[in-house]
Order: sequence, then structure tokens, then C-alpha cells
Amino acid sequence: MRGIPKPEFYDGRFVYDRCKGTYTCPSGKMLKRISVAASHGKTIHRYGTGECFSCPHYMTACTTSMYGRKIDRWEHQEIIEDMNMCMKSTRGKTIADGRKCLSEHPFGTMKRAFDQGYLLLKGLRKVKGEIGFTIIAYNMRRAITLVGTDGLIRAVHENMARRFLPSSKTA
Repeated sequence: MRGIPKPEFYDGRFVYDRCKGTYTCPSGKMLKRISVAASHGKTIHRYGTGECFSCPHYMTACTTSMYGRKIDRWEHQEIIEDMNMCMKSTRGKTIADGRKCLSEHPFGTMKRAFDQGYLLLKGLRKVKGEIGFTIIAYNMRRAITLVGTDGLIRAVHENMARRFLPSSKTA
């Protein structure tokens, strides 16, 4: 297709040098920062080079832009790159597996089993209420799974009796 680079010239194949603040393309050309712009509240740095026009891949494999190849980079892109490197490590995979077992299970269950794909209300107070009802439903379902309906009813009665009936130990 016209305009789309070949896989060997995808953005991920351009190597960023943190020290120099430049990119190196797969053909060995250096792309320097040519502009800085704000987009959707983010500062984006644009990299490019005038060497594209003498490259054999210009207008064929890399880019069909008459201005040459441009790469955009968010000012805090290092954070994402560091996180990706961490998640690819053995330690990162272990941490991710642990998270899947702990906190993400209830949210996945709420989204899928209770059909909570997205929130219907707007405003913090209303959203808290909507989430609260979903969490109550999840907790009730979990309690019934663990102790059964009879066990849950018995536990509620015992709790109510403890809270509201006068204690015989009080003198």
C-alpha cells in the first residue's frame, strides 16, 4: 500500500539514543529533533532529517512523504519504555502474574459477569453509587459462593443480634 512503510521501517525499528536525543533509522541516518508541539495536553517532539532525499528507500520502503520521514515522541516516552523493559524481565512477569491473581480478578468478574463494560452515570457522586452497587453485588455473590445462602443468612442474623440486642454481660 502507498504511504505505509515496509516492516523493516516501522517506527519501532528506529533506535532512540537518550544521551544524544536523536533517532537512528534502519539505514543508519540520524533524525534530529526538528520541532516541539502540544497535542491533547502532551508535549510531542518531532524528529526528522534532510538525508531522506538521498536514501535509496525514500519514496519506496520507508516513506512516501515529500518532506521525508518524521517520528513523533512524547516527552515522557522513557517512562513507557522503562516499564516495557521491566515487564519483559523475569521479575516483571512474576509481578504481573501476581497481580492477575489478586486485585484484577474482582474487576474482571465485575466487568464480564455483571456486564459492567462502562459506567452509565456522570459525576463523582453518581459514579461512586454505581460502583458501590456493583461491588455490593460482587461481595454478595462471593459470600454465597464461599458460605452458601444459609450460611450468609445465619451470619447476618448473628451480626444483627450482636449489634442491636442488649448484651447480658452489661451491668
